[in-house]
This record gives sequence, C-alpha cells and structure tokens, in this order.
Amino acid sequence: MVIRRPGLGTYITATYPNKETFLDTVKCLSSVSDFLEVGIPTLNPKYDGPVIRRTHFEAELKGLDAVKVAKYGDVPTILMGYVEDYVNNLGLVAETASEVGASSVLFPDLLFEHLDMLETYVNVMRDYSLRPRSSSQAIRRIG
Repeated sequence: MVIRRPGLGTYITATYPNKETFLDTVKCLSSVSDFLEVGIPTLNPKYDGPVIRRTHFEAELKGLDAVKVAKYGDVPTILMGYVEDYVNNLGLVAETASEVGASSVLFPDLLFEHLDMLETYVNVMRDYSLRPRSSSQAIRRIG
C-alpha cells in the first residue's frame, strides 16, 4: 500500500446506514480519497467519538458480515475494528480482509488493552500478506 503524502483518508462504517448507501458512498469516496478506513461495526465502539459510535449502532450489519458486502481495492483500504471482538479469531479477520481486498487491519485497542497479542497480530497479518509487516525486533522494543 503506497499512499501519496500528503494524502486524504476517509472513514466510513461498513453498512451504515444500510448496504446500498454504504456501497454508493464507498464508490464515491474511492474516487476522491487516497485511502479508505472502513469501520467494522461493533456493539462496543468504546474508543470512537459520539458520531462514529452512532454509526456502529445503526449499521445494517455487524462484524465481519458488514465488511463482506464490498470488494475494496480501487484505493488502499484499511479495516478498523476492535481486537477484543476477535481475540480468539484473528485469522478470520485477516482472511476476510484479504478476501475483500483490504491492505491492512488496525485495532485501536490492541496497544492499550491487548499488548500481549501484538506479536500474534503481526504474524497473522503476515500470513495473509497484510500490513503491518513489522519485525520481531520492533515488537520487542514496543513490549
């Protein structure tokens, strides 16, 4: 994933307010954005502000089913979710990201609440050719 600097990134929660509007919005945003961040709707969007929280609650579908409604790839796409929803199933997240054409999966709660999973996260993402591709040495420096 190569992004021009400075670059314009846009965020949208998957299937908010419904699948059809989401797909139309992704198409429009892909034509003007350097990269997309697609939120994986969750029942507990604790690190998001009030507007984005509302989109999580009102999204037509929840979880990975929501991101599966589109194929991304016209523009680099990063899936954004909460690792606490997938603690025991990072492989499924990575597989889904790979299937829909995303280039990465980011979890804002990973470094705050699940730092012990960082190396597992990096290894699983590597297994599916997703970013990040940090070295073990870098992980040790963080930990």
